[in-house]
Amino acid sequence: MRYPKLPLTAATPPRLVVRKYRDHGLRWLFNDLESVAELAALYDPSLPLRFDFGRAVLADRTLIPPTLLDTETDLLVDLPFVDPGLLPEIRMYFLLENHMHPERGLPLKILSRMVAIWQTDWDAGENLRARDRDRSLQPIAPFVFHLGTDDWHSSLNLIDLMRGADRLQFMGQVIPAWETRYLSLKQLDRDRLLGGADVLGPALWVLQGQTEATKSYVARTLDSMQAIRERAQTAALRCARAFWFITMMALHGRPRTEWPELSSTLSDESVRLGLVDQSEVTRTMQSMADVWEEEAEARAEARAEAKVAAQLPLLVAAQVAAQLPTQVAAQVAAQVPMQVAAQVAAQVPMQVAAQVAAQVPMQVAAQVAARLAAERAQMLRSVMLRMAEKRFGKLPPEVTTALDSVADEETLNVMFDRATDVGTVGEWRALWPGAGTRATG
Repeated sequence: MRYPKLPLTAATPPRLVVRKYRDHGLRWLFNDLESVAELAALYDPSLPLRFDFGRAVLADRTLIPPTLLDTETDLLVDLPFVDPGLLPEIRMYFLLENHMHPERGLPLKILSRMVAIWQTDWDAGENLRARDRDRSLQPIAPFVFHLGTDDWHSSLNLIDLMRGADRLQFMGQVIPAWETRYLSLKQLDRDRLLGGADVLGPALWVLQGQTEATKSYVARTLDSMQAIRERAQTAALRCARAFWFITMMALHGRPRTEWPELSSTLSDESVRLGLVDQSEVTRTMQSMADVWEEEAEARAEARAEAKVAAQLPLLVAAQVAAQLPTQVAAQVAAQVPMQVAAQVAAQVPMQVAAQVAAQVPMQVAAQVAARLAAERAQMLRSVMLRMAEKRFGKLPPEVTTALDSVADEETLNVMFDRATDVGTVGEWRALWPGAGTRATG
């Protein structure tokens, strides 16, 4: 899967990021290699000295399934060494985990994604053109950056997931046993994030407090804005991006009751920063308000549809039972196929979900009428056939054939009622609508 192309030079977030911050916000923050270098330095300050991030290449692909994009972000970076005598380059794979709780299977997830990268490279055209002995794989160094609030107690070594590995001395020689480099946002203190000269730290300082109370969160925001202002003269574009990341994080991640205070704080800070147009801040906040309203409406529609899906089988059964003779109503109501109700529920338009929750709309009833009529007719014919055979014995083939050809529900009801008033199948057949004076004896 490919990440959308996000502009590298824009200080203002594109509409995609504003509206889908949970999917693309972190990717936008790390869309410049200086931020990636600052992230690597949090693991080991020597990494930006050993690798040339100025010539690095950030891949636009992701190994994350679409269903996990709101809880994970990944970065795949091709990094040349400062000293080319070591190796031409290696790859770093950063997985930014936003799960609140640690994931025990993380080493397996990392391995599967590294294998996917290697397999793609192995199958690429350049490798296919090479002779078999010349084909090779690029080294990958995996890193995990945990953004959750819980401490990580699970092992990051693949071998620790193996059953009985701790009792077999030789297992480490035959099973991949590397340990993924791990960093927890929770463990980074204030001085480490705000005390240096980098721009990433202030954004991470606010991200670290995303679950704190309002007063504490606002204090973090002000601290970060001050640090950003101090760096603005030397890194204006990146400081503007950090400001927008903090703004979107606040509007997407904090309760809406905090919006007035946060909006006022961020608007004032945009003036002090001098890099962001205040009117643009206002427009972005309005856009975020629109997103919030759309999401609230979508949730309401989903709840309404769920309510309809739960109630519709009973409504359909009641409708069918009401149109059948009293003596078979209970039997028919119990036989209404669930798949009919499911098909009806699937056809309920989203735009009328709220109305449907209260009653089946006329347009849906019209679409379903033919299907229900056929179902009721079949049930009536089945019940009528069993009842007639109990009264008259085995029916002649021509009678059962004629009965199977009747599809009109009103006609079937008349035939059912008349079967209880006669003594022979001939008399019953003579009383069928349209039969005239013909009889079968």
